[in-house]
Amino acid sequence: MALFLMVGVQEKKALAGTINSNEASVLSAAGSVFEYNGEKYVAAPQYLDKLRNKLASDGVDLDADAAAGAISAIYDNIEVGVNDGYLLKLDTTSETTDNSVENQDNLVQQSSDKDKKDKSDKKKDSDKDGDGDASVAATLEPDDSSDKLDELTKIDVESDMTVIDNKVNQIDIAGDKYEFATSVPVTTVAVKGSQKFKVDFDAAAKSLKLLEQTEPEQVAKSLREDFVYPIIKVSLISLIVLFVVLLVYLVFKKRFDIKKIVVSAVASLFMITGLVIFTGSFLGIHIFASPDVLISDIAQEKYYNKVYSSLNENVNNLIVSAGYDEGSLSDLINERNVYMNGKLSLEATFNSNRSTDFLDIQNTVYEILSHKVVENGYLYTQEVKTATTNVSGLVQTAYRDSLKFTYAQKLAERVKEIRKNLIISCVAGFLLFLIGLFILFFTQKYYHRICRLVGFVFCICAVSEGLSVALYVATDKIKNLELVPGNYRDFFVYYISHAEEFISALSIIMLIFAVGLIVLTFLFKGENKQNKFAKYLF
Repeated sequence: MALFLMVGVQEKKALAGTINSNEASVLSAAGSVFEYNGEKYVAAPQYLDKLRNKLASDGVDLDADAAAGAISAIYDNIEVGVNDGYLLKLDTTSETTDNSVENQDNLVQQSSDKDKKDKSDKKKDSDKDGDGDASVAATLEPDDSSDKLDELTKIDVESDMTVIDNKVNQIDIAGDKYEFATSVPVTTVAVKGSQKFKVDFDAAAKSLKLLEQTEPEQVAKSLREDFVYPIIKVSLISLIVLFVVLLVYLVFKKRFDIKKIVVSAVASLFMITGLVIFTGSFLGIHIFASPDVLISDIAQEKYYNKVYSSLNENVNNLIVSAGYDEGSLSDLINERNVYMNGKLSLEATFNSNRSTDFLDIQNTVYEILSHKVVENGYLYTQEVKTATTNVSGLVQTAYRDSLKFTYAQKLAERVKEIRKNLIISCVAGFLLFLIGLFILFFTQKYYHRICRLVGFVFCICAVSEGLSVALYVATDKIKNLELVPGNYRDFFVYYISHAEEFISALSIIMLIFAVGLIVLTFLFKGENKQNKFAKYLF
């Protein structure tokens, strides 16, 4: 895994031995648990070490886009990692797994330069002599939190790791019950302090606002009633009117020859029906049943950038209500992380092989908040540990709740079935069009008549579909969408506008094709070429 990641690393001027927050997110993703063919796998420690050394080497400095690309490469190459031995099965490599997990926890523990390392050594020596200072003025970064925590350790402890309350807590928010684990591995910390820190968990729980999203069934209903049905209604009316005009034309063109009129009308009806079904089904496959288009539209509309604003406010209210400083989690919960993790989470929704471990931020939140308590010179008691763990669980709940996209989750469950039905109707529409074309081909005496009638059919379909979109946009039906929250509704407005553009482009293409066929009509008519196949029927 480390090897195929290194291929995509962009080299820039950077300090040797440093790892930025973008690279830390790549390391975290590489150290997560992966699923392949129903089995769980982890990266072998030696490859994680190689990746870490590569990212920390001189000349490597990943930006946000490069990190996102590297993370996508990790999940796209799970099969390669398993086959080439970079990933090891979790249940058969317990020793390796333990090392991998430990290695993952230590991946982000990097010292920024030699001076900071010397200061850390001096701090530890001072602590051993009993002259340690209880106040600490260090800047918190999620990717070196464990090193900072070690620097703050003051007294001897029985073990390096402790586990708090190995059970599940349950809270009631707005009538709904939510569960979160309180089992969080932490480094034991104790420092000198003059005051006890009070964590108000009840106030934090009351301040937590969970995201309300319109149910997927209601979203689908709104899309049908406020977009699909109005488009179909206008399209059908225009199709009927234009078909009647075509019949009038055939009556006079065929000089009231009933047999020729009926045959031409039936062939035209088959072609029009087939073309409408084909284009409608193709639209559904390309837009409404396409995970790629959904993910792409979310990225272009910057949906998760808008999610960040409400999430940041929610989390800040939560931790301030609990007693922590506002902005304590700004390095962890920022616009870039929310956007990148939201997009990766959406991709994982449609790809069962992709892990969502990167959404588990409770341990990291716990470490950051614990640091804040210690840095401010408070006593770090067992009660503070437990309360901080519970508050971290609330932050985890808020984070996952904000990044969810319920419509995508429901679509993922049925996308194969929906696409299958649309493909069947697409093929059926194409066959109907071919039937109508064959009827024309074996009944029309001259080639220019075939071209002219097919050109009229494409022209009718192009005008009806283009007119339906134009009237829909003119009447501003899109405002009828009643979806919550606001940014959720804004996305579907953009989503529908994408479909409008697709129909408009398709109409223009059909219209151009129709004009081309009509031009061919004059060429064939001048040569007066007869259709030798028509004599077999008439």
